[in-house]
Amino acid sequence: VVVETPYFIQLSSPGAFRIPELPFGRYQLNVWAERCSPESLKAAVRTVVVDGPQTTIGPIVLRETRDLITVHPNKHGRDYDTPVFSSPIYTQP
Repeated sequence: VVVETPYFIQLSSPGAFRIPELPFGRYQLNVWAERCSPESLKAAVRTVVVDGPQTTIGPIVLRETRDLITVHPNKHGRDYDTPVFSSPIYTQP
């Protein structure tokens, strides 16, 4: 996932993560999982106050859907361009 921030998680153990060099402050934590509905992801949003070397946010529960969500915008919020394959190994319909 591409986001406009220098901060990202590093998994440290199952169910635990760290965000290196995150300054103290108040943040909105968003999560993403490919098989989760937008509603499930929105319900997982948290406001987190980082005021020390360790902050506990509690469990985050995501409910997966059986349907793979395939329609989404690109990193610029626009539809993807139709792919154009110029290599002879690709067949054109």
